[in-house]
Amino acid sequence: QTDAAHHRRLRTLVNKGFTVKAVQKLHHALNTIAENLVNSLEIGQRIDFVQKVSQEIPTQAICLVLGVPTEDRLQLCDWVNKGIEIQSESIIASEYANKIRKYGQKLIQMKRDSPTDDIFSSITHAQLDEDGTKLSDYELRSFFSLLFPAGVETTTRSISGGMLAFIDYPQQWHLACSRSEFSKSMVEEIVRWTTPSCYKRRTASCDLNLGGKAIQAGQKVTFWEMSANRDESQFKQPFAFDILRDPNKHLGFGAGAHFCLGASLARMELKIIFGNLASKKIKFALDGEPEWIPNNRLVGLKTLPVKVEAAI
Repeated sequence: QTDAAHHRRLRTLVNKGFTVKAVQKLHHALNTIAENLVNSLEIGQRIDFVQKVSQEIPTQAICLVLGVPTEDRLQLCDWVNKGIEIQSESIIASEYANKIRKYGQKLIQMKRDSPTDDIFSSITHAQLDEDGTKLSDYELRSFFSLLFPAGVETTTRSISGGMLAFIDYPQQWHLACSRSEFSKSMVEEIVRWTTPSCYKRRTASCDLNLGGKAIQAGQKVTFWEMSANRDESQFKQPFAFDILRDPNKHLGFGAGAHFCLGASLARMELKIIFGNLASKKIKFALDGEPEWIPNNRLVGLKTLPVKVEAAI
């Protein structure tokens, strides 16, 4: 009960800053970045879609959320990428995590001393109405260390994985480009299809029977969202990429108490970047073999070499 109550208090404080209204304030800035990015693409240009396109919007978005100075953004992304690409547990992986935590502590102090107009600053100064409780430096540092990699990496992999799906299913890209806007159903199918955060581990809070398997309170349970998002009993033709899929009750953002805090931001980012690409009817073709990141916790592309072709 104590742990559950503490979790609720923390979530209440975080939600004071991470509101839908606060996220929507980012829309104009992110759309401008996406427009400039798409307008810079030239017919015949060869690019790594991950580096040129996929990573740009999530990085800018999470840095705006956290109020990270422009000059620090590339360094933070470099630490995240190097930590994820380590192929085995080692001191190297923890070294990059420590660098991110230390940077988070420096940023917290900056926000305490000089509040700014960003979501992380709001969370740093948020307090519970009933007793004035604020998040501790440890809690804020942990939040930063979780949110920065999670916010950048999962959405980056959804964008690049979504584009690979459109390349593999060109009729779906033609369909997207023929519509007046990039719709909610298109965003949801990209999330279902890619499911970058493919599994979680939880601790059972009570005894239960799940699918004929007895699970005892306190036992560790691993569940696979990637598998759930291909469940034949829940999805018609689950191994088909269908941007008009309805209903689409995927678990790409989790569920319940652990539902993704940044879901509204991720959805907005996907709609913005794909909406700008589709409105220009830009077409991409593979220009080499895609490379996947060597990580079994996060599924996604490390590189996606493509060539920009004539508009559809």
